[in-house]
Amino acid sequence: MMNLGETLDTGSADGRPGPSPTLSVGSGVTPAPLNSSTVHLTRTVDSELGDTNIGYDIAVSPLNAETESLATRRPSALDIFPPAGLNRTDDGKPSSSHPASKPYVTGGDEGKKQSECWDADENFLLKHTKHVFILTSAGKPIFSRYGNENTISELFGVFQVLITMAQQKQDGGTLHWINAADLTIYFHVDGGLYYVLVTRGGESPYSCRRQLKQLHYQLLSLVPNVNDILSRCPSYDLRRLVSSTDGGVLRQLIKRNSREECYMFRCLAASPLSVASRCHLTSILTQHYRSGFSKGDISSEGGVAADCHLFSFFFFRGRVVCMVGLADGKVSLHIDDTLILLNFVRCLPLSQVGEIWAPLCLPRYNDTGYLWCYCTDMGAMVNELDSSESGYVAKDDHHGVEKPTAKEPFAETKRSELLLVQVASSQLAFAPLSMQAHCIAQMLQTSFTPLIDELEARENIPLSLALPNVVAQRQQEVHEKISRLLTRAEQQYPECLPSASHAPSSLQLPPVPVHPYGLQWFALILKQPSNVIYSEPSPAMKLDPRLKKRQLRLLVRLRYELALRTNQNEQLLVLNTEEVNVVVMKPTPNLLTSLVQQFGSRDECVNNVSLSSGNATALCSHLQELLLLFSPHVPKHQMLLCAVSVAVGVMARECELSLQQPRSSKSRVW
Repeated sequence: MMNLGETLDTGSADGRPGPSPTLSVGSGVTPAPLNSSTVHLTRTVDSELGDTNIGYDIAVSPLNAETESLATRRPSALDIFPPAGLNRTDDGKPSSSHPASKPYVTGGDEGKKQSECWDADENFLLKHTKHVFILTSAGKPIFSRYGNENTISELFGVFQVLITMAQQKQDGGTLHWINAADLTIYFHVDGGLYYVLVTRGGESPYSCRRQLKQLHYQLLSLVPNVNDILSRCPSYDLRRLVSSTDGGVLRQLIKRNSREECYMFRCLAASPLSVASRCHLTSILTQHYRSGFSKGDISSEGGVAADCHLFSFFFFRGRVVCMVGLADGKVSLHIDDTLILLNFVRCLPLSQVGEIWAPLCLPRYNDTGYLWCYCTDMGAMVNELDSSESGYVAKDDHHGVEKPTAKEPFAETKRSELLLVQVASSQLAFAPLSMQAHCIAQMLQTSFTPLIDELEARENIPLSLALPNVVAQRQQEVHEKISRLLTRAEQQYPECLPSASHAPSSLQLPPVPVHPYGLQWFALILKQPSNVIYSEPSPAMKLDPRLKKRQLRLLVRLRYELALRTNQNEQLLVLNTEEVNVVVMKPTPNLLTSLVQQFGSRDECVNNVSLSSGNATALCSHLQELLLLFSPHVPKHQMLLCAVSVAVGVMARECELSLQQPRSSKSRVW
């Protein structure tokens, strides 16, 4: 049996876990042989967190290692989750006054695996590519992405001992990572809460620590006074406060941190929309901002002041359409809070329908108590209005009586996925916020169907956005070539072709799947607000979910590598792999103009790009980062010139692809 207390040794290596495909921030630590049971301690200084990281490299044979029980099992009769009617009040204490909601049920394998009983054997961590645990400083389980916390309590005890041992050996230092063969374990400690991420997916250390921190914010949004509870009673079982619905919210955040661009790049994704439609929605939100509240300060029973209404949002399929806040700018919403709110409201319709009123803490805004979140699907509300308003009165031919005939409701069989979200600081604000929502639905009633059609049509930004003329020219060339082949075939084999009466009136050609530059995917990150614009993947990539996750993780790693560079002249990374070529750039005016001057006049370039120094300066004032994926055969100069073309083409249509920042007298609009 491995005795961790006797094998702790201090080393001098300064490496970081996780091999990088091309670049390395530091030298790696050579793990011990597989049949040994040694633990090597390394100390590194984290440039992001500003503290000392402690990492271990452990090499233990998974076939021979035994696990010792280090934590006492909870009694099986103890309830894991609160009763259905139990909820939390503003002071964080349990209360049964709030109406009960349906339990959250996750889809796919995770929902099934949570209900199964797992054996706590030595291969448990190897069954999944990515696993997440949350426990207290006393070793009490709080959350496990897979499995049942009761059956793996020994594993929680091991994590607690490792973190405590590192703190004792290094005078309060924090354990941040452990390498064990191809398994990497990351730790994050915040007060009495311990977060553990176990991965075999090759994610960067920066990305894993950021995910654990985001998970901490999400837990605080559900139970804001958790640290106060643990400070008074470290052995308290927090599973009484973390319901099954809360567990589903945490699992969805873990998924999105591995799959969705806005969570991986820590930016908001704006839903592409025409300027007129976005301005129309923004004006509606602004017009009805605090319109349902009484004027002035209200102290009577049941009254609530208008200043408790803080923010209003329109979300569509995980992207922000528009949002409105306070005019003075003193109360702003942090990007972490916005992502937490977005994940929370996307989970709400899965647990119940209709108008949803739920408590939520935004820890970067105020981590001491709850705000209140109003959420409703605008499609359902518009459908309700259409059903209540009869279209006309028809006569029953059989009985001679008149009966009402309602208009056909919008999207009766599916949700519109356009969510109206309003955040307030008072629990009594539901009635005025609901009134505002119904007024907004009435204003959208006539234009709602065209609006949803436009949002769906513009959801995926095409790769041809930056080079529309070139793609149209290529399509015309393909059209002419096919026409010549058809003419030749008609002359040589007329009996094999359909007659003129059955011939199609026009030749319909599919879009060209391959970009002229070999571009497969791109993303731009704007400076203000923190907004990401990303395209649909090329059909030529044949992208499966695993490949997409692997390539996005590679981009996250390269972004971090580029951020560590202190030399402003080296703001460009180009990587060639067998699967894909990658370009990561922090554009500067000198960099863009030099690329155009060096490569723009080549004969083999598909499109001539011209960029003056003034235009380059204006472009870089809005653009923070540029990320591109290319086919493996694309040469370097073509990728760099394409990067400039994408930046110019996308920023020319920035108003359609990003959030605007107009201001009004009573509110602030992002």
